Amino acid sequence: PRTILTALGAAGLLGGLIVLGGLLAAPSLTDGRLAVDGLSYVLTSSLGDGVGKVLLADVVVAIAVATLAIQTAACRMLFSMARDQQLPFSSRLARVNPRTGMPTAPALVVGVLAAALLLLNFASPEAFLAIGTTCIVMLYLAYAMVTGPLLVARLRGRFTTDGTDGTDETGAPLFSLGRWGVPVNALALVYGLLMAVNLAWPRAAVYDPAGGHWYFQWFTVLFLGVTVAAGVAYRARKARATLPVEAVAPA
Repeated sequence: PRTILTALGAAGLLGGLIVLGGLLAAPSLTDGRLAVDGLSYVLTSSLGDGVGKVLLADVVVAIAVATLAIQTAACRMLFSMARDQQLPFSSRLARVNPRTGMPTAPALVVGVLAAALLLLNFASPEAFLAIGTTCIVMLYLAYAMVTGPLLVARLRGRFTTDGTDGTDETGAPLFSLGRWGVPVNALALVYGLLMAVNLAWPRAAVYDPAGGHWYFQWFTVLFLGVTVAAGVAYRARKARATLPVEAVAPA
């Protein structure tokens, strides 16, 4: 926990300093370019095209490395779910190349879908923004699915360290928030839900500035509604499929 808290604190501090530095170094806060071009506009305006583009090239390399890590994680998840027969075409997705020992199909699927989204950004930035926003909202809801039940368990007194003596395998005391556990947990849940609502709110000025594309404005709300409805229907179908069959008495 100490390492995690240090990493989170350092990331938050450095991220805040980058945002503050960008605001202070921006030539103008009212001409609209900062909102459109972001920090790339600040770098090229403050440092010149030469140095600014070199730093932007470094950023491209860093983003590429991070993207490869995310693609690797997505491939592993896709392969694991296919191996458990939880996806369409599971038998093909769970197949391992005998020569390389790698699941080729999941890597191709993830790569092709990611490339398609990038091409969509060129064809329709509004659609890309709507899809990206929906992904972020889904992440916040996934976090809420952890912090929500955890808060309920804390309030009911079921969040305990049963089966342990309060120490880890080395004898060191387990990390605990103590009396701050409930407030921090509640704050995390409220923040996550507020951010999800804030991002999903159908603002025409953000998601449909040109007008005439109501589905971009309501895309996140519609996607969440369809996802919840499909999940409820799937759960009901599985429940009916697993109902016990009563034995028929012999005649």
